[in-house]
Amino acid sequence: MTENQPGENRRGEDRPGEKPVWGNRPGEKPAWRKPIWRRPRESGSCVVARCRPPTEPALLAIGVGHRAAWLVNLLTIVDFVTTEDGDATDDAAFARDRATADYYDQRAPEYDEWYEGRGRFAERDRPGWHTEVVQLAEFVASLSPSKTIDIACGSGFLTRHVRGFVVGLDQSRSMVALAQTRLPNRTALVGDALNLPVADRAFDRVLTGHFYGHLPPAERSAFLAEACRVAPELVVIDSALRPGIEPEQWQQRVLNDGSTHRVFKRYLTARQLAEEIGGEVVFNGSWFVAAKAIHGPLP
Repeated sequence: MTENQPGENRRGEDRPGEKPVWGNRPGEKPAWRKPIWRRPRESGSCVVARCRPPTEPALLAIGVGHRAAWLVNLLTIVDFVTTEDGDATDDAAFARDRATADYYDQRAPEYDEWYEGRGRFAERDRPGWHTEVVQLAEFVASLSPSKTIDIACGSGFLTRHVRGFVVGLDQSRSMVALAQTRLPNRTALVGDALNLPVADRAFDRVLTGHFYGHLPPAERSAFLAEACRVAPELVVIDSALRPGIEPEQWQQRVLNDGSTHRVFKRYLTARQLAEEIGGEVVFNGSWFVAAKAIHGPLP
């Protein structure tokens, strides 16, 4: 997910983003016959996702073949639900927080204003911002074509640049509806990032942008475990730590209608991000950082 960045009127030197060249892995062949559907688990007392049985029409085409046509109504595959008393679990500060889900549903129509410097972001002084957004999109496009799931895909602003087979997943129905308009020959669906409704190693790569930095420790660990289970490769994009910015904070977000929302956020150096996910730096800019990790076989 994207976010409002405090202190964006602070001037500083731009660090040019790195654009690594990725190649195809030797001898790699698509494994499209492996089904990717999996019934999500329960997490404590909170059922975090509810899936329809795989016999329903909306799921029949998943994993059937390389050229299989995806069927409609995938938007309704997974429903976000809360605890029995109607509140999000106490330790769910972001990924499983009902209020956060509602916030991003409201923000969907204005989501890309942050990237594009429109609306509330038009007057912000962000030296090198627009150039780096272009570089970030080019970085995503440079990733080798493979089966990719983009977790917390938001509006699909970055997802649309992914090459190869791609599925976008987000907890917000409004975001997913918007992302689907940008992925006409691909699929976006609603789901829980910490309990993915897909089989082990169903994808070659997990991609996520501006999501990892929102997660508190427990959710962070759950996400990394799920990413490792679902794909052998993980690419994480997030917000760079800049001078004068607190690395960990609660932010008061303001939408165009004036409503306010409290969101947890961390800012990371490229090296810190790489160390946390057990990988290497692949993008190091003034505003954005990215790291890639390769996981071994599942036990």
